[in-house]
Amino acid sequence: MFRSVMQRGLTTALLGVLLAGTCLLWQPGATRAAEAYCFPETGKCVNPLFLAYWQEHGGLAINGYPISDEIVQDLAIGQPYTVQYFERSRFEYHPENDKGSRVLLGQFGRQIHPADPPVTEQAGARFFPETGHNVSGDFLTYWQANGDLAQFGYPLSEVISEQLEDGNTYQVQYFERARFEAHPENAAPYNVLLGQFGRQIYGSASNQVVAPCDAGVLRADLMMMGAAGAREGNLHLINTGTTSCSLRGAPEIEILDQQGNVLEVKVEGPTGTETVGIAAAGRGQMITVPVWWSNYCGADPGPASLRVTLPGGGEVKATTGVSVPPCLGETQPSTFRYTGFTSGPQGEAVANVLMGYFGSIGAKDYHAAYAALGADLQAQQSYDDFAAGYATTEKVIPHTIVIASVNQQRPGYTVTLVLAASQTDGSTKTYKGSYTLAPENGSWKIVAAQVSEG
Repeated sequence: MFRSVMQRGLTTALLGVLLAGTCLLWQPGATRAAEAYCFPETGKCVNPLFLAYWQEHGGLAINGYPISDEIVQDLAIGQPYTVQYFERSRFEYHPENDKGSRVLLGQFGRQIHPADPPVTEQAGARFFPETGHNVSGDFLTYWQANGDLAQFGYPLSEVISEQLEDGNTYQVQYFERARFEAHPENAAPYNVLLGQFGRQIYGSASNQVVAPCDAGVLRADLMMMGAAGAREGNLHLINTGTTSCSLRGAPEIEILDQQGNVLEVKVEGPTGTETVGIAAAGRGQMITVPVWWSNYCGADPGPASLRVTLPGGGEVKATTGVSVPPCLGETQPSTFRYTGFTSGPQGEAVANVLMGYFGSIGAKDYHAAYAALGADLQAQQSYDDFAAGYATTEKVIPHTIVIASVNQQRPGYTVTLVLAASQTDGSTKTYKGSYTLAPENGSWKIVAAQVSEG
């Protein structure tokens, strides 16, 4: 019997398998290399992930020089993100957002200068009721001309006098993402400058950097399905460690037969720009590598497996097995393609937490599965009762797990799926489930579920 506190009910509508510009004004000192702009002043480059946003939002004048590489940091709810620091800002890549808003700016203003108490509206100024502050004169002109709310955020203070890093006192105003400084000694448009928030924050942020994943904490699962004479799906690298980790670039992948011999398959990995994959702490947090295989005409190797060599060294093996694709032409090579690491949209990442939950059950790692439950669900059922609920479950059949839908319901997501599990008596049962996941103590947890049989 496939039963536990996770069983309740749902309906599904199969939508498919989830698992499945502007020219830069040349800046002094900049050199172009492989679609990146590099600056000898800091020895850093603006790479393709952030380049378009940097170009379209003021370039050097607004953001300053890059002072870090693209790195991965834990920013909120234990969720790591790819970021890059500039002299006056931090760019953050949020893949869970719509395409037009995937790059956001760090809200340094609130870290450096918490919001002052609200004041009354002033004549001749633009008043922001959201924070209770006014913007006027040269500061308002600059705010409007250089990106306004999206670039700088709301004002956190009125204009105040403050001694800055050079020891001189200036008229300044704090915003959520910037500090405006009045420099009357300069001719317009340089009479308003931005504080170097990036330099202030970056020096204290090194403890947030997410280290590369070690092969020893990764488990590899592979799910491939038939598609137009080929096999396609995803290789999932699951973080079983206790801290977040990241992978940059792309792995080297080989296909092995049952004896561990490398099959004669043409392997095509990614070229060009690097990609970054991020896995938060705990089993079920995944980095995904999309894969595709076609035209295998050799002797049947039985269920094949993948050997994955990470960019920094170390191997991980996906042993869940791959059925070979049909032969489409003996004179053509068998081809296996894959792309770089990706974390995917937040909804997919959350769904992958659920996939990891079932992967743990399939591996009979009930401690890991139980740890994926939120505190309320754990309070409803002890670990011993939870594990005992799977006493008659032999195996969750990986290729039968189909995500039907992923819907955001703040502060979390609801994921619906169907799957099949073989039983110890030799039978196979099908289950339908609806699971709600939400952030809890820095990680995504399963906080509610409805599961039904059939």
